[in-house]
Amino acid sequence: MEIETLKSILTKKEPTSRQLISSGVLLENTKLVLYGGFKTGKSTLIQYIAMCLAGGLPLFGSDLFKTIPSKVYYIQLEMPVIPFHRRLKNSVLSQAKAVQDNLFLTTEFWLKLDTEEGRSKLLDAVEQIKPDVVIIDPLYKCTLGGEEYKDLSAIYDHLDLMMDKYGFSLIFTAQGRKTQIIPSGMVDLGDQELRGSTATGGWVDSILGLRRLEGTRRKLTGTLRHGISDVFELTIEYDPSTSLYSLV
Repeated sequence: MEIETLKSILTKKEPTSRQLISSGVLLENTKLVLYGGFKTGKSTLIQYIAMCLAGGLPLFGSDLFKTIPSKVYYIQLEMPVIPFHRRLKNSVLSQAKAVQDNLFLTTEFWLKLDTEEGRSKLLDAVEQIKPDVVIIDPLYKCTLGGEEYKDLSAIYDHLDLMMDKYGFSLIFTAQGRKTQIIPSGMVDLGDQELRGSTATGGWVDSILGLRRLEGTRRKLTGTLRHGISDVFELTIEYDPSTSLYSLV
């Protein structure tokens, strides 16, 4: 452990932290979770974010969410390879050279980060690629246990050690809770809708929530520890013909 005096900290020039996604959405060496209910489009949005980061393209075409070209390692654990690759090819962003060069992909159905085998697999890939960002979609597939505090904390501790050693940022997807309905309508508990919120909410730096609206529109909420504002709420729309998202 490095030990410093307060005096040395006050006199030392503060290092600049790069914003991989601006407005404080994703700083280097920080963690972001995107959660949502079943079929809200989490994987489609996370794929779009991965491609924008790889190409240095602004999210939703907005200056609020500029990115810098980043080496991205994207691990998806749910879709079969063929439809996953088809989805990637259908995105217009797949034609950008920077996206092609900077986006590294793995389909892996057995990556348990609470086992030595799983940690070794991820470590080998990180050492080979040296990514700026690791994306895991979804992270709950990486535990032999469930989404209780003790189950998630076991893999979070190992990811913290890996991030500290290799200096990458982490983005992952998580499930939202099943919608609660009362006589007066549906109940939205905000970020408490995030399953495993006790462990996850205190661990990550940024929380993005995705909720269905009409048609291809979605509500995107953000809770940011390092943001220009603590919270935000946007309406975004998905274009299936291009696989792009835009602000509404």
